[in-house]
Amino acid sequence: MRLIFCHDHRFIVSADGRVFSPGQFGIDTWNHALSFFDEIVIYARRQSADLSIEGLTRCDRPLVRFRWMPDLSSPRGLMLRPSLLRELVRELRADDVVLARLPSEVGLLVTQAAHRVGAAVAADVVACVWDGLRSHGRTLARLYAPVAYWRNRRAIQRAQFVRYVTNTFLQRRYPTRAPTIVLSDASVVPCDVKEVEAKYACAESGPLRCAFIGPLFHKSKGPDVAIRAIAFAHSLGARVSLSVAGPGPQQPWSDLAHRLGVGHLVRFSGVLQRGRGVRSFLDAHDVLLLPSRQEGLSRVALEAMARGLPVLASTAGGNPEIVPPTDLHRPGDFRALARRIRELDNDRVALAQSALWALSRVEAFLPENAEPATVVYWRRLAELRGSTKRTLQRATNSTLQRFGLGTHRRQADLR
Repeated sequence: MRLIFCHDHRFIVSADGRVFSPGQFGIDTWNHALSFFDEIVIYARRQSADLSIEGLTRCDRPLVRFRWMPDLSSPRGLMLRPSLLRELVRELRADDVVLARLPSEVGLLVTQAAHRVGAAVAADVVACVWDGLRSHGRTLARLYAPVAYWRNRRAIQRAQFVRYVTNTFLQRRYPTRAPTIVLSDASVVPCDVKEVEAKYACAESGPLRCAFIGPLFHKSKGPDVAIRAIAFAHSLGARVSLSVAGPGPQQPWSDLAHRLGVGHLVRFSGVLQRGRGVRSFLDAHDVLLLPSRQEGLSRVALEAMARGLPVLASTAGGNPEIVPPTDLHRPGDFRALARRIRELDNDRVALAQSALWALSRVEAFLPENAEPATVVYWRRLAELRGSTKRTLQRATNSTLQRFGLGTHRRQADLR
């Protein structure tokens, strides 16, 4: 039995054929799935091969193969959709289980084909497409936002099993009548309380070291807000610095920092290796800035909290579910973020208390606590194949009975 995983994620392929990801996926990502499925086929996009693989995480392995898709949001991709749909209908099998990580144009197209061939369909709902497109910056993206919202909402309503990463936010935006589970895929490795206490005892002098981790291709994670907040906090007298990490072009954000007069306070660290690389980066800082315009339940926020870092976040998505009100600001409000940065710089006792509070909030996300739900999740996905087969049998039986036909032969054909 195959698992078809589909997402708009851009994987990078090296000259020798190895497949890498800028932190989101790794070899271990597929461990649980391969306990329940014979093979995984990943439908996703391929990034240009001339990129450096330094700092990237390898994610190809036996029994996992990739099927590259074009950029379906481009004019060429729009023209290719009808022919691609026909190809997908030929490629997919009725005994496949299709898992679409949404929002995703690839996911929407593959699930459309899956419904046509009678394959089981599940959805991982990780963010709100409306928030993402409305904050993207391009006029066409903003115009497409309501259409994309409707398409993703409909796909989630049609799914047979839905996983949400938030407790309430995404459930309200994208409701379903199907069975659901709440489960984060954050890689949480906690610090010891004494380590956190010792770290912030030593942070009483020197600048407040702020970190930002996120893609730099667009504004959805708010790199511009983080830089503007640092500039405004600096103008208020805060002793502060900012380290920016993540895939994407650095020059536009570096230019912004220099225009605001804080180029000397902002440094860029490139792509961080998944797991240990992210943890080492976080451990060298005091606060994580998460001024997102679009968010589900941020993995990097949970990873930072597990390392004892307070998270100063926007109210986007599920951020209010894990961040205290005192550390929240409206999306785009760099002044409010800057004022909170200045407060923590001036009150290092409050900074240490916020760090310990953050550490205490991640217990539910620790691997030993999340493991039972993770196993249930993958088992439920594997069981979808059987439930789809029974549903198809019932539908066929009902149709035959309407025409006064026997069902025994048709049922045998479906086994």
